[in-house]
Amino acid sequence: MPLQRPWPFPVESLHAVNVPIFISAVKQFVPESEMQRHLELEEMIDAYNSRSIGKQELQVRLRRVAGRQALKKALLTLFPQVNELHQAQEILLATRRPVDMTKLQQLIFASKPSAAAFALSEACERNNEPAVRMLLQCGADALLPVTRYGSLGQLATLDVAKEMTDGGLAHAATGSAAALVILEGDGWVPANRELMPAAARQRAVALAWIGCKAILPSEPWNQLLIPRVLRAEFGCVRFMYRP
Repeated sequence: MPLQRPWPFPVESLHAVNVPIFISAVKQFVPESEMQRHLELEEMIDAYNSRSIGKQELQVRLRRVAGRQALKKALLTLFPQVNELHQAQEILLATRRPVDMTKLQQLIFASKPSAAAFALSEACERNNEPAVRMLLQCGADALLPVTRYGSLGQLATLDVAKEMTDGGLAHAATGSAAALVILEGDGWVPANRELMPAAARQRAVALAWIGCKAILPSEPWNQLLIPRVLRAEFGCVRFMYRP
């Protein structure tokens, strides 16, 4: 499948691939006998992780040390991830107003699940609550791990949202994108009460009072039924429920 961009492919577009992973892939196409070039590539990874080197400088040094052919071969090896980044960018652009929810849903279904999950993760980190809500409504998976730049591991959007709330960030409070992801991914359970909108908390209290008056088993009522009602009435993907 041909690439949609001319060579050399800009390093700035390699976020989804993860720059350290990309440089490691480049090393595979540099002769092992050329130890000095391998050492310089290792130093680039350390410099990038410590943020002592900018993207433009990194791009220039990569071309000088590894050469265009090695960069091209490494990128072809990682192309599926680059393609996912392009799909994620298209999905994020589709969340800007005016939004056609049908077209957005079709775009997500036509893309890889990881592309939609990456777009959801990006929207969450940017605290773009409307985009997060639309992506969740259209089927983006908050539990699917995706490769994040700046880390060699994978994180689901739910994990990203929890890190934001654990870090005490101002944009991780009630009504934020992170709060919405946690409620949809983790559930509208009592443990997440502080992240719920005021109307949902009031509804939960009213339902708990009904359960007490009806002398119903508290555990299934509070942990199962009430969260389902709250998600049906206040969640992203609302559904009809039967009494």
